[in-house]
Amino acid sequence: MEEQHNKSVIVANIIAIIAMIFLLAMSAQSASANTERSYGGDYSRYQPSLFNNTGKDSFAISQIGGSQNGYIYNQSTYSSHAQQARQRGWRFHTYVWDETGSNTAQTDAMLNYFLPRLQQPRGAIVALDYESGATYNVEANTDNILYGMRKIRDAGYTPVLYSYKPYLMAHVDVNRVIAEFPNSLWVAGYQPGLNTIPNYGYFPSLQGVAMWQYSDYGGQQDMNVDLTGITYNGYTQNQQQQQSTKPATTPIQQPSQNSNTGYYTVRYGDSFWSIAQKCGMNMYTLAANNGLNINSTIYPGQRLKVNSSNGSQPQRRYIVQAGDSFWAIGQRFGENMYTIAAKNNMSINSVIYPGQLLNV
Repeated sequence: MEEQHNKSVIVANIIAIIAMIFLLAMSAQSASANTERSYGGDYSRYQPSLFNNTGKDSFAISQIGGSQNGYIYNQSTYSSHAQQARQRGWRFHTYVWDETGSNTAQTDAMLNYFLPRLQQPRGAIVALDYESGATYNVEANTDNILYGMRKIRDAGYTPVLYSYKPYLMAHVDVNRVIAEFPNSLWVAGYQPGLNTIPNYGYFPSLQGVAMWQYSDYGGQQDMNVDLTGITYNGYTQNQQQQQSTKPATTPIQQPSQNSNTGYYTVRYGDSFWSIAQKCGMNMYTLAANNGLNINSTIYPGQRLKVNSSNGSQPQRRYIVQAGDSFWAIGQRFGENMYTIAAKNNMSINSVIYPGQLLNV
């Protein structure tokens, strides 16, 4: 009896040791995943300020507006979110409330309105928030979603589909979406409690998930983890440029037909702001030169009159790097910081951000 008891104790100890090793391995794997992955919140008008929820957030996704059965509306906090993200050095992306069901005409109008108004680099994420308004026709819903994602892709951005798993399963042919756009899903599935780090035991298992919205922190703030590196889209090139030890200058030939003016042909995704940045002028001046205002609609193929300060001479441009200031840039190029600010229609108190092009 005693010998049998001793054997039982030994077996129990071995099982306990194996279980402990397994748990330690799982904890190490989870810790490693949490260390390597990026975190960030998504924001709407209900969160006017960005928060570093995890203590290591590095991106933000802001709602620019949306469409409810064809009614298009703006989100008033979008521009402020973009500016806050730049000030923090975070990667900034956009989502659009997409309550268009299976209506591709409404989706087309929605994206024609919002794509030119994006305040993010080409390649960055534009997500369709599809969680309301779906029809009972799964294929028609999916056709509409794919139409929107193709339009986002063709405009030069990364298309993403946001929803929660039960809604997707009921209303969308997910296999069709990820067959054409692999790893393009942003899925919500909340873990309980107020832990700011994801517990992968609550991950909504689904193919093609690039981002997981793992918590709403008690209804206060959505938190997301980037599972694939998708939030670096649009920013990888800027990061490589920032690592250069030499000032990143790019000679850009300004379009001109005489010593002062030239013409620019509008492309998909352009806005008055982005065109003004390319051409080294103020967006309000650009709009006024063409008898428009900054809220006027511009379209691909349209020709706009732009200023060219140096006629046929290349304009020296500088790509802002992390930690730069007008003073630091002026020191590099032997220019007065007030002169550099004025060349860019700014003051020395204006905010500049990594990846921005400045006239120097």
